[in-house]
This record gives sequence, structure tokens and C-alpha cells, in this order.
Amino acid sequence: MRTFCSLALALLSTVCCFGQSPEFTVHSNGLIYSDTTMRQLAFIVDSLNLKFKVCDPNQTYYSPYQATGHYITLREGDIQAAVEDIRKSISVEDFLGKYPACIINRDELILKKHDTDNPKYSVEFESVPLGKNQYYGHRIRISNNAELYNRNLQNTWVYSHYPGNANTQESVQAFYFTSEFVARPLPEYCARMVQYVDCMVDTTTQIFREVDRESVASEDSLQWQNQQAFLDYVHTRTKKPVYEGRDYDESASEETRKEIEKEFDDFYARLMQWDSLRISLIDSLLVQDEKFQSLLDKAVAEALAFQASVDDEFEEYTWRYHSAKAALELKRHRRVRGMCSQDQRPRIHAMNIAILSAETVNWPVFLRAHLDIMNDRFTRMSDGSYAQATRKTYIRELEELDINVPDLLLGTALLVDNPSGNHYYGNIARLGRALAETQFAAEIENNMIKIIEDSSVDDYNRIRIYYLFMNYTYYRKENSGKQPDISRLKQAVQKLPKYLASRITFEE
Repeated sequence: MRTFCSLALALLSTVCCFGQSPEFTVHSNGLIYSDTTMRQLAFIVDSLNLKFKVCDPNQTYYSPYQATGHYITLREGDIQAAVEDIRKSISVEDFLGKYPACIINRDELILKKHDTDNPKYSVEFESVPLGKNQYYGHRIRISNNAELYNRNLQNTWVYSHYPGNANTQESVQAFYFTSEFVARPLPEYCARMVQYVDCMVDTTTQIFREVDRESVASEDSLQWQNQQAFLDYVHTRTKKPVYEGRDYDESASEETRKEIEKEFDDFYARLMQWDSLRISLIDSLLVQDEKFQSLLDKAVAEALAFQASVDDEFEEYTWRYHSAKAALELKRHRRVRGMCSQDQRPRIHAMNIAILSAETVNWPVFLRAHLDIMNDRFTRMSDGSYAQATRKTYIRELEELDINVPDLLLGTALLVDNPSGNHYYGNIARLGRALAETQFAAEIENNMIKIIEDSSVDDYNRIRIYYLFMNYTYYRKENSGKQPDISRLKQAVQKLPKYLASRITFEE
């Protein structure tokens, strides 16, 4: 039985530019960008690589603030008394003796940061998940206490008390810090990786403009009359099918639902047929039509003035029959948010932005859009792994441009406390999948091992690169059917501080 999501997506996909295939069109060069586009981009990369060679090599980047400590949670006994003891700075061992029902996770690596996402909270503490069956870190947020961030916290507690209600048990969660929070400078070779990211990925540019008109349909319809008039003319001349069947009703009888599904399937087949022919129909019937061009010019002028377009279909016509520059501007004013895991529209939108940016020689927007595709960085209502598996990483396109891909991607994996504004960070899982397809596997592996073994690198970034290597290993096995030799990784892990190395195990 069809779900609402699948029915809606079926309709949406037919009007999405280049939306008929699971991923993106591959050109004769085996890439998702044409030879002409690749030449344009390669010229820009050459100049940026030359610029990087003369960048100040002495820029210092600091790691996130981090410390070691214990995480303790108590859900039984006299919680109020436990909270009072924590306030009085009871020792950890005395607390364990007095409240034997508590659970303790010893020697965790804990990060400290200002919580900028939620103004209600001032400081956030979060432990790094590590060890068998630990997939999530522990987190405590402290509200209305911004000065806590700058205090010496060694041998002190922070806690969160949940008073409980009819549905939730009273509890207290706490961190006890066994060391002071420190931000360490990254060694020069790691700093250069981070700096290379800022050189290649323009920190002054965002993909999307500040105006976000996803919900424009609720605004004054007069703002859209020229665009709608143009689309109505195109749909009439190309005889776009109109759905005249009944709305889907989950509460209807099974027989009625099947009838409605049949009506929808028939309409969908006709709509798909129209969608496959609409461009050729426009090329043959309307391109030389003065009314078509006049309506399009007015519609594009209206869309640019309003800083938004009706939809992706209109942007495709703007791109094809007006100008790539205007189409790019419209796409950068419209965000696309997925309805569910299988909704490819956010990726298609980013892909079109990347292509348009390349065609208009807008490198800053291009690279951010391409990296978002690689990192699958889009908003969806849900994002199941079964849907992620169909999406590609497109690392080869970056390698063919003579970008230093090992430094670029490792630079996006390293986390720093003082990044340039708008610095680009990668997703460890997605980066691991992309690196599994690299032609520079030996260099990538050597660089990751070097960072993990290096005691001059802060503990947190060493663990991040360990996780990156594990994701890389997993996807290399998926791609080739053979797991890379991880004996070097096992040896590198033993060079981590004991409190970290002791919690890492490998499946035989």
C-alpha cells in the first residue's frame, strides 16, 4: 500500500530539474561535470593553490577545550540529598560510597563549549563516546551561567537535576572533572590542513542568501502573477496533464483505496510521459514564440525583484531559456528541505547550484555546494541509512581538479576552537565513505595514522581521526569486498593516552 510520502514524492519528482534518476547525470568523462565545466574549475583551483603557497604558514589554530572526568548518574534513593552533597563538593569516592545505586563512567574525554544553538543555555559539557556499545556522549547544559565557561573546573562538579513527574523518574546527572580544560595549539602540519580548507572554501560566502523563501506560497499571490502566467502558458501549450481523480483517503475501504491508487497511477504515468517530453516540446514549439520569451522575461524580472521563484521547474526554464546567472541567484534564495529519507530534492537542488556556479565561474558557491553533496548535509524530516546508501560522494570530481584532497578533507575533519568565520566542517561518517573511494588511499592512511600517533595533537582530534579511519575502513571493505590492513591502526591506537586506548577494541 502506498504511503503519503511516496505519493507526494512521486508528484514532486516529476517537476524537479534533472530529477528523474536516482542520482546525477554522468558525462562522457565519467564525471558529473562536463569537460568544459571542469576546465573552468581547474583554472580557479590552480590560482588558489598558488595563493595557498604564499599564505602565512604560522597561523595558530587551537583545539576545542577539553578535560578528563567522570560521568555519574543517580536515579534511586535520596536524590535531593545527593544534589546537596554535589553542591557541597563531596569527593567522588565518598559520593559512590554514600549512594551505591549510582552509575559511574570513569575517565571520559569531555568537551566544553558555549551553547550558541540554544540561548536558554550558557555552557555545554559533552563527553566523547568511546568504547564498546557507547554510541552517544553524555551531555549537561548549564543555563544562565556564562561565566562558568572561564572558571577553573578541575576537581569540581557540574550537574543537572531532573525533579521528575508522573511519567519521569527523578534523577541527577553530573560530571566531575579530574583535569583542567585546555585548548592546545594544533601542530603546524595539521594547522596547514585547516588553513588549506579556508583557502579553498571561501569563508566569506554562504550558499544561500539570507532571504529564505521556502514558504512563499503563503505570501501575497500578486508577487507571483508573472511567474504563474508564464508557467500556465507553458503547461497549456505543452498539454500538461491535470489530476482529476479523488484525494487519497486512509480511512476509505480497501476497494476504494485501490481505485484511488489506480487513478493516481494512471495520472502519474501520463505526467511522467509529459515530463519526459516537455523540454523537447518547448524547444520545438515555443523557443521562437515571442509571447513565450516576453512572459519569461517578465517572470524572471519579477522573481529577481521578489528574490524568490515559484519552484524548481521555473528555475530550470530560467536556466535553459534566460540565463545561468539569474537561475543561480533564484536557487540561492530558495532552500529545499526533504520530506523524508528518500526525498532527493535537497541534493538535486545543491547539484544544480554547483553546476550553475561552475558555469558562471562562481567558485566559492560551487565548492560549498559540492562539499554539501559529498557530506550529504541537508535537512530532512528523517534520514534512514537505507536511503543514504543510494547517495554517492563524488570525490573523484575534486581529485580531477588537482585539489589536494587529502589535506582538504582531513582539514574539514579536524575541529578547532578558533576557526575562521564560516569555516567548513565535514561529517566524519560521510568523509570516511568519500575517502574510501579516493585514488590517494596510501597518502590518506599515512596521514590519519600520523595524526592518531602524534602526542602533540590534542586527544579529541586524535579520536576524531580514529573514527574517520574506522569509517574509511568500513566503506573500503564495502567497495572492494576486502578490509584494508588495520594492523597499523591497532598499533597507532596504543600510542593514545591509556585512558583512551584502553577503551578501544577491535573485532577479530
